[in-house]
Amino acid sequence: MKKILLILLAVMMSIASVACGGDSNSQDANLGGNNPLVGKWAFVFEEAELAEMEELGLNYEGGIEFTADGQYRIFFSYDEAMPDELEDIEDMMQDEIDEIADMVLTYKVNGNQLLIEAEYDGEKESSTASFKIDGDTLTIIDGDDQQVFKRVR
Repeated sequence: MKKILLILLAVMMSIASVACGGDSNSQDANLGGNNPLVGKWAFVFEEAELAEMEELGLNYEGGIEFTADGQYRIFFSYDEAMPDELEDIEDMMQDEIDEIADMVLTYKVNGNQLLIEAEYDGEKESSTASFKIDGDTLTIIDGDDQQVFKRVR
């Protein structure tokens, strides 16, 4: 049971790590009508993760939304009726959600490179990752890690 919650926490942390990754050089923005990232993208869970979540009665959704003006937001939603033994993990999830909500989040696109910047408490961090879009599937690749998203219509 704790395994799936650790997976959920890892998902949130990996999305947040894209938002708060290491240093990078500035890149020119490719924003506006020809920016393929603009829109809302939901995180895609693997089938094994979904099966475990269903078995535990957990309902979690999340993703990222890119706007045409170079801003983005990370969204999370989870069933607050978690079993009592999972209360500590629920508190950690809520703390992470609250921290992300207080960040100023911006992005720039240069070809298939994505520069994501996050400002929190006066400190600015940035990270660069590559991305690819295949139909309604977005994959953000950061070294050996990758996150898959589906476009929300």
